[in-house]
Amino acid sequence: MYLIDHETVALIAVPIIVIFITLSILNAKKSGVLSKEILTKKLVIGVFALYMTFVVMITLFPIIVPPETPDSGFKILNLSFSDVVMMWRYSKRAACINIVGNIALFIPFASLGKCIGYKPFASLPKFMATVILFILAIEAAQYIETATGLAAIPRTVDIVDIVCNMIGAVIGWFAYCIACKNVRI
Repeated sequence: MYLIDHETVALIAVPIIVIFITLSILNAKKSGVLSKEILTKKLVIGVFALYMTFVVMITLFPIIVPPETPDSGFKILNLSFSDVVMMWRYSKRAACINIVGNIALFIPFASLGKCIGYKPFASLPKFMATVILFILAIEAAQYIETATGLAAIPRTVDIVDIVCNMIGAVIGWFAYCIACKNVRI
């Protein structure tokens, strides 16, 4: 049995991203098209890739290979707000960390996506559709991990996570629009 943890993902993904962005910048410089704007955009793309790696590390790892037998008594799917209410009763601090953490996790998603000019982030409806698909993909992966025994830490597919992630993404989208209303990178 092997445990693939956050550090393993970081040790693999971060150098690959850094090498890719470095080669991309060197290629642009060699071609004679490296301007301050292009350099900035390539660096922001690198930051976005590192951020996405962080999101995957936080939401989907650690995992166990080969999978263990899943705990049949674990509640995988929660489509009510009852767990947060119960968490609030027992530990307001834990409930706040859960809520604020889920909101904060997706603020950079919108800001960095708009900054690199990702087309689905240009309008709010397209942005919302893109974000909800991404969040649902994460939640589906968490469900599959837990249901199949891959998850080293069993995870719950939780409506509170989805709502808080959406709130964070919308905050990031509007924050970028307000801060950079006429700036296009």
